Amino acid sequence: MSSLETFFGAGNDITPEGLPPAAVEELQPWIARWQEGRSPTFLPRRDGPRLLWYGLTSDEVQRRELQLLLRYWIGPSCSDVVVRQGALDQEDAFDRRMERALPGRLVRVEVWPRADATPAAKESRQKVKDRLQALARLMDSRPSRGHRTAASLPVLLDELDLAATSGESRRAFDLLEELERRRLLDAPNTTFARIRVQALLGQHREVVEGDLLTQLDGLLVPPGIVLHIARSTYEVHLRHLDEEQNALALRQQRHELPAVLRHVLRQGPSMGERAVAVARAVTVGDEPALSMLLRKVLPAEPHLQALLLADGGEASAEPKPTDQPAPLTPITAPVADMSTPISTDTPDAELVIELSRLHNARAHQALIDIAKDLERLPPAAHELLVMSAHELDDEAAAREAIAILQRDLGPITSVEWPTRLISGAVEDLLSYAEDTHRDVDGWEAWFHATADGQPTSDAEMLRAGDWTPLSASRLLELLELVDPLPLARMLGRLRAAHEPLLEVASRGAFARKALMMLALSDRSDADVRIGGRELLSASLDAGLPAAEIDEVLETVIELIRTQLSVGTLSWAIDLMVELTGELAIVSRGSLVDAWYRFLDMARVFTTAVPRSRWLEMQAVLRQVELDLPPDILSAIESADDPDPLLCLQSRRILLYSLRQRAARQAASRLHSVGAEVELSDAHAGSAQLEGQAQGADLVVLVTAAAKHAATEFIEAATQSAVVYVNSAGMSAILRALEEHCGSQPLAGATR
Repeated sequence: MSSLETFFGAGNDITPEGLPPAAVEELQPWIARWQEGRSPTFLPRRDGPRLLWYGLTSDEVQRRELQLLLRYWIGPSCSDVVVRQGALDQEDAFDRRMERALPGRLVRVEVWPRADATPAAKESRQKVKDRLQALARLMDSRPSRGHRTAASLPVLLDELDLAATSGESRRAFDLLEELERRRLLDAPNTTFARIRVQALLGQHREVVEGDLLTQLDGLLVPPGIVLHIARSTYEVHLRHLDEEQNALALRQQRHELPAVLRHVLRQGPSMGERAVAVARAVTVGDEPALSMLLRKVLPAEPHLQALLLADGGEASAEPKPTDQPAPLTPITAPVADMSTPISTDTPDAELVIELSRLHNARAHQALIDIAKDLERLPPAAHELLVMSAHELDDEAAAREAIAILQRDLGPITSVEWPTRLISGAVEDLLSYAEDTHRDVDGWEAWFHATADGQPTSDAEMLRAGDWTPLSASRLLELLELVDPLPLARMLGRLRAAHEPLLEVASRGAFARKALMMLALSDRSDADVRIGGRELLSASLDAGLPAAEIDEVLETVIELIRTQLSVGTLSWAIDLMVELTGELAIVSRGSLVDAWYRFLDMARVFTTAVPRSRWLEMQAVLRQVELDLPPDILSAIESADDPDPLLCLQSRRILLYSLRQRAARQAASRLHSVGAEVELSDAHAGSAQLEGQAQGADLVVLVTAAAKHAATEFIEAATQSAVVYVNSAGMSAILRALEEHCGSQPLAGATR
């Protein structure tokens, strides 16, 4: 039996013989494509009230691509493509037969809603059919992409997510191995990816009992990964106890769980789905939340209760008569007997439930305000007060909470709190309340407060734009006082306030000092990389004193060391480009040494980045009479992917940028493919600029380093294509030209 006969056989209510003539005529081209093996091809299946479309692809690679395209081409409003990711249903006998007939080549999409007769259903079905036809036409008409190069990181991550959510464990683990082999992610993010994959595949025991958890100790864990770990913890250790409503065993289980779980789950939300809420409450010892959960009170914001009820969930704050509510764990204090559990039908219980809702909804200040107005809080609410005040991380809130606790319990230091989490939070509140906080009302005060270890509040950071700038000499003196990390956090505002007012020499000295502090901070994020590049440019623009060249080179190499990964290699190349453009003549020896050190760090990414990145580096290295190391040369010369700039061969290009160092280095790379490049850094229109624009086959405008008068003049003067670049580095210029070439035929000089 052919695959087509299998498709229109058992399990499909649609048969070509049973359709009206108009429907058969519409379906015939798709049947012909299926028989000819042309892909993609889509055919419909009806199963009772359900309408499903099956897409046939040429191989597994195209199938995965089509799964990704369908997510965005059809979307979630009229299909299940986001829920099922286009995967077949292995519990469906029809799908199993089709998979045996065409292994690894089919995708499946169900059209929503299922009802036949409603106008919305008819509109949805027509929309899906039209979009599938359009998608097939577009995929048919696109040009051949030739040799497949190694997939980029975003593509690999998309495929990894698709494989995990589709239940393709073998494919998912192959992709994880590729990520690790090519070193596309650093160690923490590789661990996060593996946890997510195993959780999505239902391998919960491997998540919470393997070696993965130990790698998270001390790390800041992304919220999504915290949720996966919480769900796995619930499935492995807590689900059976929760379903049995075994309050005592749940509380005891906390001491059996790995200690690192407390560190991880403390970073997650206290509300949300029940599995996550129970796992967090048990693990971190959040007794109020756990008591609510055992009473069937959902830890969700009030506006979500109606949605939960609509899905069949229980949103009632009152337990059913058959429930056996667990008592709230008492807080022992010398001024009150807290050993008696609160009955669920008392006003105190209703108040605790209401305060718990405020705490879970993060309405922490509202909870404190209610507590202030009461004569006395119920014993079980004191923990909620402590945790809410601690979440606010505010001196005033800490003092209010301490005053309420002392009103109800007497001296705080004599209270025996039930968990270390609560007692630690109380200690923090006491330190906040006793802190002699200085008002930071200017840059001088900020430097001194930071040097003394006083953190800068968000409000103070926002006010920094109104502070009076310091003199150049005082600014450089005070820079010596602070640690690198707080300076890195405030650097943008510090530069914005002072750089425009500094003389050239002072601006350069400030930039070099700030660059050094940034490198020493060991902080790794995009803000540091952007700030580092701008500080280096400011240093070079101001002119480097000969005595400080080696120090600046050392600083840049250290900054690259803390930030370098496969995703930041282009940024690192840009820093080395800036240095080479300025120091190739005046300090070649030190520059060559810096290049050797940089290449030693970068060589681990030889097979993980496109060949074009190495060609960029090679063009820059030749300016200091160097070449890539033999192992890198051998690897990139054996690669057969074409030069992505080949379409610019023999083209005349006008490259306009006020950052001439980066523009010259980009021009050097363009010369290597036979392009003719003219550079301009004009501030306004001129006869020379008009001639350059009119004579160019292609104009490149670096809008991130440009004057509006000049760019508008060039746009009016040229009749050629214009490529806009919104970042001033060499890599950004070349990336934009690669994208331009990607839409052009691989041809030579055709004018």
